[in-house]
Amino acid sequence: MREYSAGLVSKLEKKNLELQQSEEQINKSREQLRALAARLQAAREEERIRISREIHDDLGELLTGLKNGLAWIRDRLEEPPSAQNRAPLREKIAAMGLLLIARPIACAKLCTELRPSILDDLGLVAAIEWQAREFQKRTNIRCEASLEEKQIIATPDQATALFRILQEILTNVARHSQAPKSAFTQGRRPKFANGSQG
Repeated sequence: MREYSAGLVSKLEKKNLELQQSEEQINKSREQLRALAARLQAAREEERIRISREIHDDLGELLTGLKNGLAWIRDRLEEPPSAQNRAPLREKIAAMGLLLIARPIACAKLCTELRPSILDDLGLVAAIEWQAREFQKRTNIRCEASLEEKQIIATPDQATALFRILQEILTNVARHSQAPKSAFTQGRRPKFANGSQG
């Protein structure tokens, strides 16, 4: 009976130790998830600030240019009409038109950065491949995405989160790489410490 009791006590102690270790691992995982969530939130805020500044600068420049141009035109219209007055007016109106021509492109770029429509229209795989191409164009760092549709099954919220994580990863790559000197720009895939290729 003593041996049986001792065996039970030993098994209980072992199970208790396993439970404690599992609980420690769960707590550690929760801490890591909290840290990741905090980092993602900080990255989102950084991106919002950057986009907000870009919108402010772009729209500010446009609106200031239009305001000054309209004031200039108003002043010229108060002068007596003549053939000499018309040529500068036409030039000013053309210049203001040029200011407006580039804005839809800039606006579309900002909207894409905020939420790429490709994510909603074509799905996560297409959005990842598009982001990889855009990243390579923007940074001259070689970036390839090799995915199959069946490899990623995600809800719309999960797809957005995964896409944002990818954007953060690529932002960190661009920020911390020495792109002009790296293997990326020489057409070679870099090897990582574990022997795998990027």
